[in-house]
Amino acid sequence: MGTALVWIAIGFFTGWFASRFLAGGSGVIADLILGVVGAIAAGFLFPALHVRVPFHGIASSVFVALIGSVLLLLCARLLRRSSPRLP
Repeated sequence: MGTALVWIAIGFFTGWFASRFLAGGSGVIADLILGVVGAIAAGFLFPALHVRVPFHGIASSVFVALIGSVLLLLCARLLRRSSPRLP
């Protein structure tokens, strides 16, 4: 339970940071939610895929969460841009 709370907290921070880094998002709430989902997904995928990071401890968690948040926000923006707009 404690680890999930840490990932959620890091996800909020990295979602906000990634939205500022990528400029022009879906809105603060959507970016925060995508940040949390990206952080949690990366937190599970990195160890499952045996991806190693050059840091240890909380720096490792923040790095992985930031990568997950940025990738998920980029994917969401690419999908939003490629979807047809209704008049």
